[in-house]
Amino acid sequence: TSAPDCEFMMSGLLPLQMFLSRPKDQVVELELDPHIAMLVDGLVSDPTQDGRFVVQYRVAQGVGEKRMLPSNPCIERQADDLTPAQLKEHAWAVDEACLSELKKWTSLGALVIRKRLGSPNVMDSSWVIRFKRMPDGSLQIKARLCIRGFKDGQIELLDTFAGTASRYGQRAVNIVAATKGWLLWSLDVSQAFLKGLTFEEVSRMTGQPLRSVQLVLPKGAAALLQKIPGYESFDPVLHVLDMLRPGFGLKDAPRLWHLRCDAVMRELGTTTLVSDAQLYARWTPR
Repeated sequence: TSAPDCEFMMSGLLPLQMFLSRPKDQVVELELDPHIAMLVDGLVSDPTQDGRFVVQYRVAQGVGEKRMLPSNPCIERQADDLTPAQLKEHAWAVDEACLSELKKWTSLGALVIRKRLGSPNVMDSSWVIRFKRMPDGSLQIKARLCIRGFKDGQIELLDTFAGTASRYGQRAVNIVAATKGWLLWSLDVSQAFLKGLTFEEVSRMTGQPLRSVQLVLPKGAAALLQKIPGYESFDPVLHVLDMLRPGFGLKDAPRLWHLRCDAVMRELGTTTLVSDAQLYARWTPR
C-alpha cells in the first residue's frame, strides 16, 4: 500500500525520555491523528480520540529502525475563559484588563463619540475575558471587546474576501527554507483588525459608499471608558461610539486587515507569487 498523504500528517516531537538517540543517529518523526493511526499496524496501544501517535524512523549506524510510540497532543490550550466565580474573585484585574482593551481601541483612533439618536447602524458588543498563559508560565487576565457583527445592517453589502496561504504554499516556504538553510520566523500582530484600513480609506480606494458602524459598549464599560482622556463626557444613554476602524466581530474586518498587510508588503518591495497570491517574495538583482 502507498504511504498516507501528508495532508493528514501533523508535525510532532517525542519526549526525550521515550527514545534516546545517539549523536550520529538520523531521526525522522511524523505525528498522526487517531483516525490515521488506526490504519497502521504494530501499535503499542489502541488510539484514543484525544491521543496522538508518532511514527519514528531512526537510522543508527547504517541500520534502519521504525517505532510507533504514543505522544502528547501537539497543541495545548494557552487560554481559558473565566468562570462566574473567578470573574467576581478577580474583579479588579478584570476591570483593568477591560480598561486596557478600551485604551488600545482609543489609542488607534477607532472610536468617536456620537449621539445615539439618528445613528443608522448600531450594534451591541460583549467581553471575552480569559486567562492567558505567559512565557514564564504565569496566568494573566486578558479582555477582548467583540462586536456582535451578525446584527450589522450592511452585512449583505460587504465584500469579505480575505485570502490565506494554501497548504501547498506553506510547504513551499518550508522547502525553500530547508534547502537554503534559512531560519523561519513568525510574528503576531497585536490588535491586527484595528490596524487594518479605516472605513474612509476603503471608501477612497474602492469608490464604495463610506461605511457607517456604531458600537454600544457592554454593561458597565461606560464607566471605564470615561477614565480615558477625551471620553469623560460619554453618556451611554445619549451616546454611542462611531467606529472608524473595523474591530473583532465585524464581517469585513479580516479583509481590511488583509488589504493593509498587502499594502505594507508591496511598500517593502515584495510581489505576490503566481502560484499562491498570499505568498510574497522579493528578488534582489545579482
